[in-house]
Amino acid sequence: MAQCVRGIALAHVGLWTFDFEMMVNFYVSLFGFVVSDRGQQNARQYAFLTASAHAHHQLVIVSGRVATQPAAPGGLNQISFGLPTLSDLRGFHGRLSDYPVSSIVTLTHGNAWSVYFHDPEGNRLEVFVDTPWHMPQPFAREIDLSQSDAELFACTEELCRENSGSRPINEWRRWALAALGGEDGQAAIDDETIER
Repeated sequence: MAQCVRGIALAHVGLWTFDFEMMVNFYVSLFGFVVSDRGQQNARQYAFLTASAHAHHQLVIVSGRVATQPAAPGGLNQISFGLPTLSDLRGFHGRLSDYPVSSIVTLTHGNAWSVYFHDPEGNRLEVFVDTPWHMPQPFAREIDLSQSDAELFACTEELCRENSGSRPINEWRRWALAALGGEDGQAAIDDETIER
């Protein structure tokens, strides 16, 4: 019998798109998402959408879906799962050697520490832990999960300090709450801390 992974939760989904702007506008106007970040990396456009001040993104829209190429990706870019602690992430990373997965990569996005891999049929998956910072996205740097929590915090904090758009996550959450038109939950955002 499979063992449950403590604290894991479905966090966000990414979609490849044929018409990037149309899809961003569709999800913003129909569902009321706010664009929390937008940028380009490796010739692809990214839009990060959220309807919650507690989630930097719940949906990622990515340009580059091409219908005319036989090897074109389907609509699914990735499925992402959140975990509560770096210890949980290390434990999950260690379990991957017991499964038929491929393309394992460990990264920081500034706002998360992530393990990416492909399932047995090639679907891209991410398991991550939030950091206490907001970093404009897209952003990615490789990390070594054998480092201590203190080392990972220090190197990620340094990356965030080097980016003028970075800020503590609670500042970003206050912005998101205002952008979403709500004041409910303000006290929870002000009081929330992320333990190291």
